[in-house]
Amino acid sequence: MGTSDFTNPYNETNADAAKRLYTSATQKYDLKDYAEAVRLYEQAWQKAPYVGTFHNLALCYYHGWGTAKNAMRCHDLTFHAARMNDAQSMYNLASFYSSGFGCEANPKNARYWLEQAANKGYIPARYTLAVKQHAEAQANPPLLHFCYRNLKAAADNDHEKAQRLMAEWFGPMTEEEWQGMTTIDMFNRGCNWTNGTNGYNQNYVLALRCYYAAASRDYDGAWCNIGWILAEQDRMSEANEAYLKAANLGNKIAMVNLANNLFYGRGWAKDEDGARQFLLMAKSHGYEGFDEIMAGYFPEDEVDRQAEGMTPYQMVRRGWTLMEGRDGEARNLRVAALWFDRAARNGYDDAWVYRGRALALQGLHDQAFAAYREGADQGNIDCMGILGRCYAKGLGCEQDKGRAMDWWDKAYHRFHPRAGKMMTKLCPVAARKRMAQYMIDNMKMCIDLDFRFDDVNVRKLADELIDHEEYDTARTLLRRCVSTIANNVGGSDLYEDVLVQLAWVYFMDGKGDDNYNAPYYNTRAAHDIAILIGNDYRGSDRGKAEFRLANIFDECFANYEDYEIGQLEEHFSQDWYNRRAYHYFAIAAEHGYYYAMFRQAVALIYGLPVAEDYDKAYELLCRCQEYQPRALALLGLMHFDPKYGRQDYQQAREYYEDMVEELDIEGNGALTVRTSMACVNLADIYIGLNTYAYDRKAQQLLEIVRDYHGYPHADADALYGYMIVQGRCDNGRYSYDDGVEMMRRAYRQHDDRAAKLLRKCGL
Repeated sequence: MGTSDFTNPYNETNADAAKRLYTSATQKYDLKDYAEAVRLYEQAWQKAPYVGTFHNLALCYYHGWGTAKNAMRCHDLTFHAARMNDAQSMYNLASFYSSGFGCEANPKNARYWLEQAANKGYIPARYTLAVKQHAEAQANPPLLHFCYRNLKAAADNDHEKAQRLMAEWFGPMTEEEWQGMTTIDMFNRGCNWTNGTNGYNQNYVLALRCYYAAASRDYDGAWCNIGWILAEQDRMSEANEAYLKAANLGNKIAMVNLANNLFYGRGWAKDEDGARQFLLMAKSHGYEGFDEIMAGYFPEDEVDRQAEGMTPYQMVRRGWTLMEGRDGEARNLRVAALWFDRAARNGYDDAWVYRGRALALQGLHDQAFAAYREGADQGNIDCMGILGRCYAKGLGCEQDKGRAMDWWDKAYHRFHPRAGKMMTKLCPVAARKRMAQYMIDNMKMCIDLDFRFDDVNVRKLADELIDHEEYDTARTLLRRCVSTIANNVGGSDLYEDVLVQLAWVYFMDGKGDDNYNAPYYNTRAAHDIAILIGNDYRGSDRGKAEFRLANIFDECFANYEDYEIGQLEEHFSQDWYNRRAYHYFAIAAEHGYYYAMFRQAVALIYGLPVAEDYDKAYELLCRCQEYQPRALALLGLMHFDPKYGRQDYQQAREYYEDMVEELDIEGNGALTVRTSMACVNLADIYIGLNTYAYDRKAQQLLEIVRDYHGYPHADADALYGYMIVQGRCDNGRYSYDDGVEMMRRAYRQHDDRAAKLLRKCGL
């Protein structure tokens, strides 16, 4: 390596030098230091010509700024800039080729570069090109389209000459422009501009100039085509004025177009009588499609004519033929609605439904609503049901759920087959209350029918009420059912099922009672009903009933003292409730209840109230892990702790990590005693991996556990203190002594892990 490599760390290339020189030259040019600018530009050119356009340097040679004028050098530089897509240079180059400045004159090259500059949007070029095209259009009229586009672009960019020429060249047609053309010739040229035919480009502005010229000589077709173009431009009022002038000159197409606009209210106010008059005028001028259009616009007249002598049933059949488009007839909802109207007014009340449907399919919901209302007022239950739907959804009327329920209720009492379901869908709470009251009023019938049908299925409705937490209604319904069965000779096989449901209602309704405000009234009521069944449920609702009984007995076991179960008139020992809960959890687990599997596994792991069975517990936890994330904590424990005979830290880590993710522990997930310990065990595994990344994960989990509980957590404190003492805790708040104190505090709480860690640290 030579000395210069140390003293000059950057070797400038020709391209880099050219860029630097070009930039400096441009700065000098902007300061009007043209001589220095020319010198620097030329140096840049020598090193790398394509570093820039050198447009400024060309101007210096053109004007003699800072150097002598040099036409050839100016031309060469301008050619270079044009090839680099500089629009102004393209325009200048066209001028040079046109005049022979610095080169041999070449009109072909001049036109080429002028068009290139215009295509780049350079306004002076577009103006100049437009002037040339206007002159050329005298012999080749289609060029006027390109002239118009270029000149308009220049005018829109405030080019004053272009603005003056736009008014002069593209205003009204002058006599000189006719050049011996006939009115038909001018009209045909307008058609060419309209349609883009015979070598012309489509251009409505130029078409209108021709049409207005022909129209000035009272050519009716010109006025008609003017109307058509104005309609295409959504200038409907002006279009109608043009159509009217054409119609007054006898143009039948204009008469039909104007009739169409009047009928639909386009441009002018809707006027069906006016539409009818212009159609009649078109007919008088020989328009062959008159009958078809009249039938489309004014079908009422034709329906009235055909309906004479027909029965209402025949009118309905005719309406369905048109509504469905069958028997060779085209589908016509509008005319179908008219036929249904005639049938309904002649006593066929179902035709109101059909008329409403035909109108609704056209989006005419207000008219459809009126048809349904007429039918409902005449007692048609289908119309009543549909009116309820209209009010429910606001179709053709203001949305009103109260009126919807009223109409559905009327239909329901007239045995409408779907009114009950409609009410349930609209106001499910009110519908369930109505159904519950119906069952309460007819409970003996419901029991005699063994709840076989939905309208009498007390158990099904009770479950719906429970699912929607409508406990008062459910309790009233089930209590009536229980009392009716108890007073019924022979009872019912469904008695225990209903008892379990009633107990579950009390249990789910929580503590307290609205009437007496007695503490734990509902839980005690659930208890009293559950012990009637005890250990021998014989109902038919297998699985669900056992699951509910298990939860009730488990609640009584867990809160035996708080609920003062021992003071109840009939009660058992706390262990009895634990054994009943396990018994029913085990049965519910056999029926596929995943929470029951989890609870049975917990009992088998800890040996309460049954003997330990780790293999059975492990099997249950594997079955329910997908649906009970807390099972992952116990699966991790069984692989972490050697006492379970499955120690495998890698497997434990996987289960624990799945638990952290499923329960969102690192987010806002709640912790329990077991999941907290699972987090601590996972942190212990991470610490054993002895890497910085896993130390951070361990620290995060331990801090989550310590912060969540808000009080010392022995195992978390022990591990956290250990990390501090070992210098593996990335937290400057705690000292070595703090870490030692954390481990000793955990040890004082008889934490085995703390004892091991203290020994490991020699403390």
